[in-house]
Amino acid sequence: MYFDLSKPQQLFADSVRDFCNREFSAERVRELMETESAIDDRLWQEFADQGWLGLQTDEQYEGLGLGTVDLAVLAEEFGRACVPGPWLVNTWGITLLEAIGGSTATASLPELIEGTSKISVCGSEDDTSWKLCPETLETRVENGKLNGHKQLVQHAGQAGSLLLPAVVEGELGLVHISTDADGVSVEKTPGIDATRTLYRVTFQNVAVTDDQILATGPAATDAWHTTLETMAVVVSAELLGLQEWMLAETVEYAKTRKQFDRTIGSFQAVQHKCAEILQLTESARAAVWYAAWAVQEQTADAAQAVSVAKAYTSDAARTAGNLAVQCHGGIGFTWEHDLHLYYKRAKANEFLFGDASFHRDLLGAAALA
Repeated sequence: MYFDLSKPQQLFADSVRDFCNREFSAERVRELMETESAIDDRLWQEFADQGWLGLQTDEQYEGLGLGTVDLAVLAEEFGRACVPGPWLVNTWGITLLEAIGGSTATASLPELIEGTSKISVCGSEDDTSWKLCPETLETRVENGKLNGHKQLVQHAGQAGSLLLPAVVEGELGLVHISTDADGVSVEKTPGIDATRTLYRVTFQNVAVTDDQILATGPAATDAWHTTLETMAVVVSAELLGLQEWMLAETVEYAKTRKQFDRTIGSFQAVQHKCAEILQLTESARAAVWYAAWAVQEQTADAAQAVSVAKAYTSDAARTAGNLAVQCHGGIGFTWEHDLHLYYKRAKANEFLFGDASFHRDLLGAAALA
């Protein structure tokens, strides 16, 4: 089967790539890494003006109403440029709010899509899995009070609100609260990828109203896991974009770097490494694009396609990064070269929305069902 982007999707990819080449040079990415938030407010508003903050969201909420394939195209190009900031987690929050549905959950979507507010999703605790169940969660709502903590929360310090899973009356619930609510503590923590900030968020007797509990029970579980499928595709597409940059950069370096009066690209060992990066990248492209299409069309094998894409790209991006570093030699380890920006982003993304082992377990369970 031959599968490729449509002409409008290819034009969209070209326009995003032109934008990223113009606005997100390696020097600009490094500048943003040194800031407290890794956010350029002007460019964030530009994202909103282009419709990229609500690309997949229904038009009734001021979104563009496009599909998962279009969202994957955008993520791929953002990965290629290692775009810093909260686009990924903000997209997660918007997608989750729309999946929950109802007037309360969707009320904040227009301002999020217009760029006047940001949202972060708090998914991780010390021992939780991406496949959440009440038994694994310590964060709870009891007697109208929220207590617990979340870790590895992207851009919580810059978000106006937080969306988090918590135990509500013995069931999984999804709670939406303001970051400036009494009892909410946000503490910045170190992370491998400096282009995205990480925080630990603690909740101590935070007052929660019924309206702030957006969903409970099966409705919460379905919304959470449906959204994880979409976001696994998005982060897989970003991993694909990272691999594309590493391939192009490595080949260019091999064509210009000389040893023993020969370019290193003339050595068979280097050629083999470049060829392997190419094979990993093209295989990842097939897996990602099919998964995006399967989710968009809601095919019977969509969940399996997503797990294949995320498992493969998680491993492939790490392997491609290793090979790229080896081809670059000593300079590949230095801060001055840009390769480490992509390697670190790939390593961080490897674990987002389930690593390769997590998704292989899902595939095994599906095969035995």
